[in-house]
Amino acid sequence: MTQLSGDAINKGQFIPKIALERFQNSNVKEATGTSRNSNTDEILSQTGKECVSVRMQKLFLQHGKEHDFKRGRVFLLRGDAVHSVFAVVSGGIKIFRETHEGDESVLDLITSGGMVPEVALYDEGYIAPFNARVVSPSAKVIELPVSILRDKIKEEAEFAEDVCRMMVYRAHGLRLHAERLTVMNAAQKITSFIMQHRPSGECAFRLPFDKALIARYLGMQPETFSRVQGELAEAGIVIRGSIVTIADPSYVIEQMPTAFMDADEVLL
Repeated sequence: MTQLSGDAINKGQFIPKIALERFQNSNVKEATGTSRNSNTDEILSQTGKECVSVRMQKLFLQHGKEHDFKRGRVFLLRGDAVHSVFAVVSGGIKIFRETHEGDESVLDLITSGGMVPEVALYDEGYIAPFNARVVSPSAKVIELPVSILRDKIKEEAEFAEDVCRMMVYRAHGLRLHAERLTVMNAAQKITSFIMQHRPSGECAFRLPFDKALIARYLGMQPETFSRVQGELAEAGIVIRGSIVTIADPSYVIEQMPTAFMDADEVLL
């Protein structure tokens, strides 16, 4: 298998996203966390360390309002005053901005366990600087008035620590993405995204977003994504449609010169 080339990135900045659900009657896992037989509580209980904590989960479940949005639904508009935060239970969310020229900048892609917009927790006059749109066939989110979260932060020190911890890991994730865009070549960008969204312990799974959207998020053209698939196949990562098969995940991690991934987190 071919070794992927490139510069090194500091180890320990990979933040895995779990909260992933199985396809029924299939060996392929869904990387976007859309479950056909799990309830909200079960899904939220699987969230990763950069996502909502157990204490936050309980608050969302007790006081939040559940929404089932369809593809294309924009539930957060740039320029709007933010009075609620949204926890993503299932589905995929695109965070983006539009330029005056009509172009679109993809700022983030959020799956199960993510929360948006986090900054509103600490800014009472927060105005949304971006839009949030559902890009999966459907998405389940829980809306919680930000005032309830702020009150809880003031009342409970442990809850405040949970929020701070989530924000720190969120910042690490954004820094990883910035490094991904600036120092990785196309093959490394795609590999890091795939490994970040790989269900724990699985070698075959479905991409959480379509390839064209992933390409834009990674700062490349869709044609580049398609062209690089041959190089990835030689390295043991085969992409057919939306299904990814990894021959040997440990080998992929070992051969990635950008050794930012913690094997204990990625391979468990």
